[in-house]
Amino acid sequence: MLESTWPGIVRTVWEVDPAIVVYLTKHFKSPAAYAEVQNLVQSNASQVVNTLEAL
Repeated sequence: MLESTWPGIVRTVWEVDPAIVVYLTKHFKSPAAYAEVQNLVQSNASQVVNTLEAL
């Protein structure tokens, strides 16, 4: 998978379930995915506050 596709994939998964996004970086070692997850979690922390790995 291309690095450039990760941000869109991460945002799509976030719309389905923000908690799933937190686990993506554990399974896929992509700098682009990690950066997008970090951005979403910091911008919308209330949506993942019950997901321990996000904190």
